[in-house]
Amino acid sequence: MAGVLQTYTSLSSASSTSEKSRVLQSIVDASPLSINDNERKELVVSLLNDLNLCKSSDGRLSTKDAALALTALKTLGKHPSAAAVMASAKNMSTLSSLARTLKDDFDASCEALRCIANTMLLIESARGTWISDSVKGGEDTVQLLHLVDCDRVTDFGAGEGKVLGEYWSDRLDGILPPLLRAFNTLPPTFPSPLAPPLTHIIHSLISIPITSNLRPIWLPSPPSSPRSSPRSASNTGSPVLSSDNRPLHGDGPSSPEKEKGGGSGAIGRALHALSAGRRSLSSRPTSPSSSAITSYDTLLRAYDLMEVSFSHFFPGNTDVDDKTIRQRAQEETDGTLDELFCPLVMLITKACIADQNARMRVKDWILPANLDRSGSALESRPDLLGRCLRLLASVYHPRLKDATGEMLFAICNSDATTLASQVGYGNVAGFLFNKGIMNAPPAAAPGDNVPTETPSGVPINPITGVAQEDRPMVEMTEEEKEQEAERLFVLFDRLERSGALPPNQNPIRRAVQSGHFG
Repeated sequence: MAGVLQTYTSLSSASSTSEKSRVLQSIVDASPLSINDNERKELVVSLLNDLNLCKSSDGRLSTKDAALALTALKTLGKHPSAAAVMASAKNMSTLSSLARTLKDDFDASCEALRCIANTMLLIESARGTWISDSVKGGEDTVQLLHLVDCDRVTDFGAGEGKVLGEYWSDRLDGILPPLLRAFNTLPPTFPSPLAPPLTHIIHSLISIPITSNLRPIWLPSPPSSPRSSPRSASNTGSPVLSSDNRPLHGDGPSSPEKEKGGGSGAIGRALHALSAGRRSLSSRPTSPSSSAITSYDTLLRAYDLMEVSFSHFFPGNTDVDDKTIRQRAQEETDGTLDELFCPLVMLITKACIADQNARMRVKDWILPANLDRSGSALESRPDLLGRCLRLLASVYHPRLKDATGEMLFAICNSDATTLASQVGYGNVAGFLFNKGIMNAPPAAAPGDNVPTETPSGVPINPITGVAQEDRPMVEMTEEEKEQEAERLFVLFDRLERSGALPPNQNPIRRAVQSGHFG
């Protein structure tokens, strides 16, 4: 039996329309396993070449065949090997041209755009190719999305220098409710807590502005106290997951499936959420209201996902730059931890900048007023705070390092003094240096509402952020002296690597070079 490639290439301009349709439909219906990579790539090239010639009299395909041919191309492009072929500047230009020239055939034009969208989703480099001078897809995008009534809006969660969601039309407001439903109700995944389609939803959410009109939908008033612990908010509809992806508290609000007996558990809720999303998009509301979201606590859901994901990939108090962590990421994800985590952290940061109540809640979850500051250093804690602080000194996760720093900065009201007082200047010196704050911020004043001592009255060390308890002087053994020297070496080396300390000002390095150390 001839394969789909051979069957397609046997067509000619003289083939009947019904014969062409039958062959193209066979490509759409073919099992992915029935086409090997080489055949898939050759089919993509052949289809693109023929579509490029569809308006000529001697082409294999005519404009009547374009819609189905592009559907076949879209189906093939769901596989990365085919998407990689379409990701070239030449082929993306061809698809862009087809979307324009076939504008009278709405289905064909939309299928060409879907081919482009799928390619950019699967092939990261295609996103840069799309907006390059050779393709100029950015101009096409603007023409498609900001055609009539898109205005410059205030995105309360954009932050300094950010432009995501800066232009927005209220005609697109209806996109938000179904995205939030899906975000809050999709079931957990294994082994990685973050995986498609959840990651795709997060990417979409960070591009939607938190405007005054959308803020009640983005951040409705939580059912519990705004400063409650995530673990106490068990009725919010946001299942908390353990490091092995088991729910740590309830299944969330009841769904119509449970009431009608049409499904149960997370999968039932997810299917209902997605179908509800499709229904909401079928008719555009002129003014979406917060009633479109039931009792979902999106902020808590995002925080829970971040907490369990960090715990999964950075277990205990492991060094975030440990080789085993990068190996695990390669085994369980399709990219780097920077690519996986940054959008989620940015989503939380966006909410904290946009809303004071959201900022207070996240701050109370990460930096509660009763934070135990005794004992070990904050950056060595086996919890989310410790992992965040260790990321601030990371070498192998530069984008996540910056995103985490911005989140901590946001929950501290974007104030350097508050941030340094909360976690110790030594932990954030590199981050603040990169933000242009070259020197240690001034000490907190009594009325600044930042911690200078523990609830029991013990002063907090402004450099480390831990309790500075008076300890009697004891004579150290040689082994203890070596351990202390090693600890100082690691600390100063971390400050140097983070950019907070120039190499020529590292006292350990100067001591070694002068022969007074080791």
